[in-house]
Parts: sequence; C-alpha cells; structure tokens
Amino acid sequence: MAQVAIIGAGPAGLSTALELKRHRISFYLFEKASLGGLLKNASLVENYPGFPKGILAKELLSRFQEHLTKWQITPRFEKVQLLDWNGEVFSLTTSCGQYTADIAVVASGTKPKKHPLEEQASSELRSYLGYEIKDLPTNFQGKVAIVGAGDAAFDYALQLAQRGCSVILLNRSQRIRALPVLRERVFTHPCITYQSQVEVKAIRKGGEHPLCLELSDKSQLETDWLLFAIGREPEKSFFSEKLCTEEASLLSQKKLFLIGDVRQGRLRQTAISVGQGIQCAMEIASLLYKEEKQ
Repeated sequence: MAQVAIIGAGPAGLSTALELKRHRISFYLFEKASLGGLLKNASLVENYPGFPKGILAKELLSRFQEHLTKWQITPRFEKVQLLDWNGEVFSLTTSCGQYTADIAVVASGTKPKKHPLEEQASSELRSYLGYEIKDLPTNFQGKVAIVGAGDAAFDYALQLAQRGCSVILLNRSQRIRALPVLRERVFTHPCITYQSQVEVKAIRKGGEHPLCLELSDKSQLETDWLLFAIGREPEKSFFSEKLCTEEASLLSQKKLFLIGDVRQGRLRQTAISVGQGIQCAMEIASLLYKEEKQ
C-alpha cells in the first residue's frame, strides 16, 4: 500500500511523482506502455518555457526520464485494469497484481474517438487504419491520408511529410480548428495536399496501394495508410461502476484527482499538464500534513 497511486506517466503524472518525491510521500506510478503520453505523438514543442527555439518532443521526454532517474523514481509498467473505491481506500487491479492507496491521481490522458468505418472494414483493411503516429510502422515512408482538421491532424501531416511521406488531409467541412501556425506550415509544404468538404464514405481494397477510399464527391483515393484524427475523449475506462457514481464526491473531498489531458479536454499542452501535476502534489502534501498535525 502507498499513500498515493498515480495512473499515467505523461507530463502530468511525471510531474506529480517528482513533486511527491520531494515531499517524501510514498506513491506508485503506473504506466501501461511507455513514458510520455501524447507527447510521444508530437514533433516540436514550441511553447514550453525555457526553450525559445522550441525543443523536440523526444528530447523533452529524454530529459523527463533523466529527471526521474535523478530522483530514483521507477514507474511500474503495468496496465491499470480496474480502479475502485471501497469507502476508505482505493484498490487497483493491474496486469500484474493488486494494490491499494489512500489517494488516487488519474493522469491517464485521452483516447481517440473511433470512426464507424473502422468497424465496417475487414480485418485485412483494418491493419492499415490508425489514430496516432505511433500506429504506423517505424520509419514508414509512403502515402498517407488523414481525416481531420484540428491540431492533431495538421501536426501528424507535418511529421509524416518530414519523414518523406506524401500526405493528403481530408476535411469534411470548411472549418479548420488547427492553430494558425500549423495551417501556414501545412499549406506551404510541398508534400501535403489539403482537401475540404469531402468525407470518406467507404473503404475497400486498393490496387497499387492497400486501401481505396470512396469519397463523398464520387472520387476515389488510393493510399497506403489512413489515419483518423477526429477528436479524443477522457480515458477512464478502468473506473469501476461505484467510482463512476462517486467521482464528483471524491473529487470534492480531494481523495481523487484528475489532472492533465483527462481533465483538460482540448487544452492538451505539456506546460498545462506539468503545472497541474505539481499543483496536485502540493495539495496532497498539504492535506497529509494537516492530517498528521491532527
């Protein structure tokens, strides 16, 4: 048993762990895959204070890892399958065992919203569909279609174009939600094509490429990969029914904390997540200190 269980080792979870360590508060830090959260999907981080020229996301992640090593923090690479509340403590069931904690910090981020066409596609075609950059093979260079018009879609397009891929962005409307700076870069990149008011209506097997997309304008587009960047939703699928019912109450009691992207929705920024992680840990330290004095 630990005083705190942190679920997720993205910028928010890592920052919480570092600050708790400074306060000598015991904790578990769980991560189902690898460190970094959505930062692994980013290319250049341009608004993190202290790096006026920006910093590559992979370099920032490397520095986060160095920071954890310095403070002798070792994440537990175990997927949390169930988080429950029994009225006194939290219980966690992971892929490797059972744990309990007095306080739970959920920094699990978000998960992609699924596109209905994925379910309609055959298993063979689904192997060429994805939602994030990491879904593509490492060092892939080929033709990629991306559905979406937000920051993620435009950032993915730029990253893939820099790899040497040929990219086409498909926007079902005329509205673009991506940052102006991303729009400027996309619209001036020679390897990226943008098309508005077009929707993918069906996916079938291609000829020269694995996929053939049937579009709403009656045209067809062959591609090696199709990425959907159509939004994300909080990742709380591991919450028990009881925890879902009592979530609001536990948040108000400061037994449960939601930080980072799982709380912020579209405000997915590394600096915001880091700040929330530190604030969360300081609040926990203050609460535990008051309990000790009593």
